[in-house]
Amino acid sequence: MNVLIFTDVNGVIGFGRYAGSYRVATELRKAGYSTQVIEFLADLSLKDIESIADKFIDENTLFVSFSTTLLIKNTDKRSLERLDRSKQNRYSGHLPQNDEFVEEMFAVFRRKNQKIKIVLGGGRTDNTSLEGVDYWFWGMSDTSVVALAKHLKYGEPLKTIDGLVGKVIRAEDYPYHDFDNANIKWEDNDYIFENEHLPIEIARGCIYRCIFCANPLHKKVGEYVRTVDSIREEMLYNYEKFKTTGYMFCDDTFNDTHKKVKDLHKMITSLPFQIEWTGYGRADVIHAHPEQREMLLETGLKAILIGIETFGTIASKGVGKGLDPELMKETLYYIHEAWKGKVVITGSFIVGLPGESEESIWKTVEWLQREDCPIDDVMFSPLNIRASTYNPNAPLSKIARNPAKYGYTITGPTLGRGISTEGPQWENEFMDKNRAETITRKIQEVFHKENPIADWAVYSRLRSIGYSSEELLNTQKKDILYDANKKRRDMYHSYMNKLLS
Repeated sequence: MNVLIFTDVNGVIGFGRYAGSYRVATELRKAGYSTQVIEFLADLSLKDIESIADKFIDENTLFVSFSTTLLIKNTDKRSLERLDRSKQNRYSGHLPQNDEFVEEMFAVFRRKNQKIKIVLGGGRTDNTSLEGVDYWFWGMSDTSVVALAKHLKYGEPLKTIDGLVGKVIRAEDYPYHDFDNANIKWEDNDYIFENEHLPIEIARGCIYRCIFCANPLHKKVGEYVRTVDSIREEMLYNYEKFKTTGYMFCDDTFNDTHKKVKDLHKMITSLPFQIEWTGYGRADVIHAHPEQREMLLETGLKAILIGIETFGTIASKGVGKGLDPELMKETLYYIHEAWKGKVVITGSFIVGLPGESEESIWKTVEWLQREDCPIDDVMFSPLNIRASTYNPNAPLSKIARNPAKYGYTITGPTLGRGISTEGPQWENEFMDKNRAETITRKIQEVFHKENPIADWAVYSRLRSIGYSSEELLNTQKKDILYDANKKRRDMYHSYMNKLLS
């Protein structure tokens, strides 16, 4: 095998694949390089690693790579609460295992082929400090991954800069210009499970400029959006080959433009099968285009994350959400009228935004506890002013670039140079970072046992391990955790048997 790509999404219950791993695998395969993607990285033992190396690595193997974006450090706490999981994400290293495991894993690969290269890509590569790594990808690697393969196989020139360890390959040196047709072509050796929900890229990046957001790709309207025909072709291929009807839509804001929603609604409702999907959306766009309520439902939406962030009047004016809090609530009631019992709505909120007091936050919590509240599930996070990294082009929010402009004083050390994105201690006129975390934990205690299991992050991942839509829409988290972890473990054993057979 020319290339191995190890990947996992080990911080969320259930099973779901990371689209980026298979996006680059598709480009490598198109270019003629045999590529094996390997799931369940966080579950693999060294014995598993040796078995994988014995089967797939030989003198033709160019590199072994790791997709880091959705990895967290392995933990004994199989079910981390959102705040704990978020901090675990920010503080964790490049790979799930400890340093001794990683060192031996790399040695296993090199014993099979002394010339083999170790490569890391994805969202945890800004710190290039992991010993034993030869190449790091910064940014989108749709093009650069093929350039690396050509360099290693044919000696073609490769543009790099020095990392702390190894060499860095930057997206700006290898831009990708064909996103219109950026499909994922799943193959038999990806071992798709029966009834599995797959990730599919609809668009990449975000057209909005929320002041707290460090999105790596802020774009103009119409940029990095796939053509409807290419999405239709991918869905038809997946259905014909794997009977796939469930998807996780990879799109920072699915309904950001009404034209996109109309075009995709027309295409999806014309398919010879009904799909279901989960993803991200904005309520203010539905407010501007009320017909989207029915259109999204008709396309098969089952769970959605809506970034509300605050109902504080002063705070809402500055964060970039564009809708008065009372109008936002009216819009949520309007959406809920049609979606009740059919779509799980998760609302996200941030504690510590400019101009919002503790009193305002607890008024929001009171509203969210009302029996007639149209939001099914809530997610509160303390404001994190993301730290800068060794990558000078790594994304930073507007607040991170100029804290004082938005009313923040940095009071502690700048953490997270690289791997971690956990930022420094801060304070504003109402609270500091520690107080924001304390408030968030108290809010989590309020909602811990009330939220449905089928929120935007896990609906598809639980459908993939065998739960029906009806079960998920009527089940709470506390009732399902043990059984879900067992189902995922059974899936892991089934996958490994197929991979190594």
